[in-house]
Amino acid sequence: SLLIFFAYFVNCTKDIPESETKEETITPLVISEPVKKDSDDPAIWLNPTNPANSMILGTDKGGSLFAFGLDGKIIKSVSGMNRLNNVDVEYGFLLNG
Repeated sequence: SLLIFFAYFVNCTKDIPESETKEETITPLVISEPVKKDSDDPAIWLNPTNPANSMILGTDKGGSLFAFGLDGKIIKSVSGMNRLNNVDVEYGFLLNG
């Protein structure tokens, strides 16, 4: 059965044309300000009335939470917490209500 598999494999692959591989460089439009430790786990909050005021939220592995503007600049940060994990955005969440 190994011989049959090998024959099948050779027959199935011999007609596949070799494709040309083109190397493309992808460059970011915006790079965020650096954080102290490795950045991790981004989430995007979309401003429903003005999308230009939306924010990118993320953590770093040093226990900080960051809010970035769409220009990549840090708007607000909170530090001094234990290592954070998983930032999520929940629309319509009521706190104390």
